[in-house]
Amino acid sequence: SNLEGLKIEEGIENAKVQAYADDTVAFLAEHDNFENLEKTLDLFCNASTARFNIEKTEIIPVGTKEFRKQAVNSRTVCGKVLDQRIRIAGDGQAVRILGSYQGNNVNADAKWRDIINTQSKIMRLWGGIHPSLSGRVRILKALVVSRALYLMMVNGIPKKFADEMERNIRSFLWNGR
Repeated sequence: SNLEGLKIEEGIENAKVQAYADDTVAFLAEHDNFENLEKTLDLFCNASTARFNIEKTEIIPVGTKEFRKQAVNSRTVCGKVLDQRIRIAGDGQAVRILGSYQGNNVNADAKWRDIINTQSKIMRLWGGIHPSLSGRVRILKALVVSRALYLMMVNGIPKKFADEMERNIRSFLWNGR
């Protein structure tokens, strides 16, 4: 396509598209033509029999704060007024991409609080049956740590939540001692 995409770093090819299973992420430069993207996607869909769900389409404007605000308020990206079914994420609003939370000035504290609350509930429930030490290790690996591992890798974890998670896990592992 003739799309510029998103400049990552000098010497590295611009990001234009990332696809995994049925998720696709397209990257457009401020001056790219949105209609060119639509034509490229239509061509792909015709050739592959795939289809894009416009209701699941989300856009994260990248650029200056003024540009991002203008994109959200005017619903215009790359010179095109967008379909009302497309969500444009404003500053502080996350878009979930392959299990990670992306956006401008996104605060993931609420997501980490949910994960820690779920982990605590699991440890409380399983702690009630008084598993052995090896049983506790298995529970931690399979049901507790696994809930946070992927998000830790793709988004990182704030220290306050990492510390709380470690305290909770140690307490469960050693039965509150």
